[in-house]
Amino acid sequence: MPNQYEYKEHKTLQHLKLVALSNRGPHIFSLNCSNPNQTESLVRDDGYPEYLTAELARFSPIHGQTLAVVDNVGIHLVDIATKQERLVIQRKGIIALEWSPKESYLLSCEK
Repeated sequence: MPNQYEYKEHKTLQHLKLVALSNRGPHIFSLNCSNPNQTESLVRDDGYPEYLTAELARFSPIHGQTLAVVDNVGIHLVDIATKQERLVIQRKGIIALEWSPKESYLLSCEK
C-alpha cells in the first residue's frame, strides 16, 4: 500500500492539518506556521481512533472538520475537533472515496 498524504487548510494558513497513511493506519499532523520568524513545526496529533487496515483517508472539503477513513470494515467518519468517530458505514471492498464539493455526500466506489 503506497503512503498517501492529504492536507486541509483550516480558517487560516496558520493551522493546517495533514493526514498520512502508513502500515500503522492514518496519522494526523498539525502544521503551525503562525510565527513568520520561526520555522514551521509539524506535530503529530494523538488521540484519534486507530484504523490499522486503512487504505484511504480524505478530509471534508470545506473546513476539514471531518475525516473519512476507509479500511477493511468500511468508511469511518471522524470528527477532527473531538477526535471521536461519528459514524461507521459497513461496506467491504471500497477502492475509491471522495466528498461532494459542499460536503453533502460522500461518494465511494466498490469492487
